[in-house]
Amino acid sequence: MRQSHVETGRGGVSEDRIRRLARHCACDDSTYIDALVDMALERGKGWWKEYRGIIVPVGLDLAEMEHHAVRIQTFQMAHVPGLLQTEDHMRAAFRYASPELTPQDLEAYVSFRLRRQHVITESPATPYEAIIHEAALRITAR
Repeated sequence: MRQSHVETGRGGVSEDRIRRLARHCACDDSTYIDALVDMALERGKGWWKEYRGIIVPVGLDLAEMEHHAVRIQTFQMAHVPGLLQTEDHMRAAFRYASPELTPQDLEAYVSFRLRRQHVITESPATPYEAIIHEAALRITAR
């Protein structure tokens, strides 16, 4: 079965399509629909676009979702969430996970993650709740 550009994330959803889908699903919450339209029109136009071609697409999508989130919750068993990592921790984690990264790419990944942190550090900050298993904290402390 062939997928559309919308389904694969290569294309956006038009305002008209969003409004038609809302009508089809009997959604009459105009505030919610308007927010979806705004997100669709802004798709790919945030600060993260500077990193296109450097950061993997799923990372760009994550930054965009965090940008639009009204609340972020995470549960981590094995590592400290990226939004809570220090710069040195990020650098070490990226070096370990992807030893083939060039020094320039490594710095781009660190810079990107630091920019992502603005969602919880800049005003107005997005409410953030992280549950981190003790094992992740003990591994990090070594």
